[in-house]
Order: sequence, then C-alpha cells, then structure tokens
Amino acid sequence: MRDKRSDYNRHGWSCYVAGGLLLSSAVFFFFPFVGSFLEGGKFVSFPVNALIFGGEATYENLGYTTSFSFSENYWLFAFAICLVLGALGAFLSRNATRELTISLFLSSIGFIGIAMALLILHWVNPGLPLMSLRFGWAFFVWDSLAGAALIILLVSIIRSRLYWRNRSVK
Repeated sequence: MRDKRSDYNRHGWSCYVAGGLLLSSAVFFFFPFVGSFLEGGKFVSFPVNALIFGGEATYENLGYTTSFSFSENYWLFAFAICLVLGALGAFLSRNATRELTISLFLSSIGFIGIAMALLILHWVNPGLPLMSLRFGWAFFVWDSLAGAALIILLVSIIRSRLYWRNRSVK
C-alpha cells in the first residue's frame, strides 16, 4: 500500500514536462519562422533580429536584388516572453491549481500570438503583402511544442483539482 508522502512526491510530474515543452518552444523563437517566396519560387526566411528590432534583409534571386524593410515589432517578442513566463509558472506549480491556471493563461496568450504571427507582421509592416508571407519550418515546431504543452497543462489542472479534492475528503 502506498503512503501519502510517495503519492504526493509522484503527483505533478506533468507540470515539469509542460514547462520543458514551453521552454523549448520559446527557444525556437530564435530560429527563422517567417519568410516569403521570391520570383522563381525560391523561399527565403527573414532573420529574427530584423523582424523584432527592425532592419533590412537583402536577397539575391535570378540576378535581381530583393530587399525587405522591417519596422520594430515587439509584439512577437512579448508573445515569446509569455511562453517563458508560462514555462516558469509550470515549473513552480507542482501541486497548485491556481499557478497552473495562470501558467495556462500565459501560455495560451503566447500560443495565440504565435498563430497570428503573419497577421501581426503585416500590421506592423504594411508594406509586406500578407499573401506573400509564409511560415518557415521553425513555426511548425514552435507551434506544435506550445500546443502539446497547453494540452498537458489542461490535463494537469484537471488532475490537480481531482488530487486536492480527494485529499481533502480523506
């Protein structure tokens, strides 16, 4: 028969998994996640520092020089910070339902911001046509890791509520 101490020690490991997934998805923020197709069907990824802090990116294609100019876009950086804060909340919320809920809220804001990255980039840089913007490979990894973390956080909240409900009854 298991004692209460070992049950308490084993409970909440999924919060650490969700925090690790959120932290690894925030790391993929620094890989090129947005790009555009040039003439001839060549896909180019935009540098992240130019997307966030503004700047210019120049590409050679079929003998022509194509240049993209970006304004400062701190919205995407704020969404990545929401993911990091969600990961921190998940790491600190082993058996606490309230902290798990806060972590889920911050992670959801980051996830929604990730999903709207093309639209936000177009709003900040109206010179970039929305039809030419495409997601790069890092976006799909970023989005799948954050989505898996959201599912795990939701399951953790349900398990935590059940754990404390059963614990208070006994």
